[in-house]
Amino acid sequence: MINYEGYFEKTSKEIINDYINRMNTERQSGEVGFYDLPLEFEIGISKLKKAKENFKNKSHFVVLGMGGSSVGTRAIASFLGIKNIDFLDNISTTLFNEILEKISLEKTLFILVSKSGNTIECISYFRILCDKLNLSINELRHHFIGICMKETKLYEFLQTNEIMHFNLDENVSGRFSVLSNVGLVPLYLAGADVESIINGAKACMSDTLARKHIINLAYTLTTKMINKNYVLFTYCEELRHFNEWFVQLVAESLGKFKEYKRVGLTPISLIGPKDQHSFLQLIIEGPKDKFVEFIRIKPSENSPKIKPIKGLENLENQSVGHSLDELLYAQSKSCLDAIKAEGIDTSLIELDSKSAYNIGYLIYYYELVVGACGLMMGINTYNQPGVESAKKLLKVLLTTK
Repeated sequence: MINYEGYFEKTSKEIINDYINRMNTERQSGEVGFYDLPLEFEIGISKLKKAKENFKNKSHFVVLGMGGSSVGTRAIASFLGIKNIDFLDNISTTLFNEILEKISLEKTLFILVSKSGNTIECISYFRILCDKLNLSINELRHHFIGICMKETKLYEFLQTNEIMHFNLDENVSGRFSVLSNVGLVPLYLAGADVESIINGAKACMSDTLARKHIINLAYTLTTKMINKNYVLFTYCEELRHFNEWFVQLVAESLGKFKEYKRVGLTPISLIGPKDQHSFLQLIIEGPKDKFVEFIRIKPSENSPKIKPIKGLENLENQSVGHSLDELLYAQSKSCLDAIKAEGIDTSLIELDSKSAYNIGYLIYYYELVVGACGLMMGINTYNQPGVESAKKLLKVLLTTK
């Protein structure tokens, strides 16, 4: 269960209804594919089960993916405490060697994820792995599966060599793709409850109160806070990688040229209470150019209790008798209250537990927030021309070496 509160000025019912209608129109157009991904889950479940059966001897999984091809999957896996997935999600010899040293080839399945089928980092890792593991073409099908768009050279390679592959539709932008095969395939194989993840996303789809809150939030972000900072302050260590996904989602979607002007929101990731001891100073007494959104989780009954120690009676002991989760929860409340007292716009999302359902809801919630912001800003939320320009320059550099 998820509750949310907004501590900022709300917009009119007319504006809310207008943008809800615009989002519905965008969804119905079929041009933006993330909207209906939760409804398409049942279509692909049979192939997921087949993959699970085909690779039942695999107990460890390594995702080869950059950006949207891995960061959302990692966010969910980290939140749910899934330990049998590693991610080759950046170019690093150290990272590559560390993963290679700890895996058993026979027990590991490599999942190559590249929407375009030509992501240079992923394909480079794939080439190196084939060489390092001394795999022949005929052996690849026992150690790799692929996820990419049809009509790509990678898709053709996977088909030709009978390597199991999953499709990714062109109308699903990478950073919005975690509820597609991009995220569901590795998560399902690693043992995650993907059905509950999808059910959480579906619940967000049909939550009219959430939709109104999202429009109110997006309207504030794109009017009062445009070209300023959108801070996500999460009080949950397991959401650290979720924050990374949030940063990519906001930055890549909303930082654009609009009629020769530069527009955007700068995402900032904070983890409490650690960042209370540093960044909070800037929020409280620095420029009021930040919207701060909190995520916290209700305390678990299984959290360890803080007990007194003889001889330390003179130290501050307000936490004694509380659990670690209760201390964390109180810290989130005190930080939120301090920010509200300064008249800084803020909002709160509260989860009842660390569940697959709740992370599915959260994923879809932020996709809707960013989608609504893009509509209000009048930009293309789902392309990334700035990223593509660097890719083109990289190809020139590597070719002319």
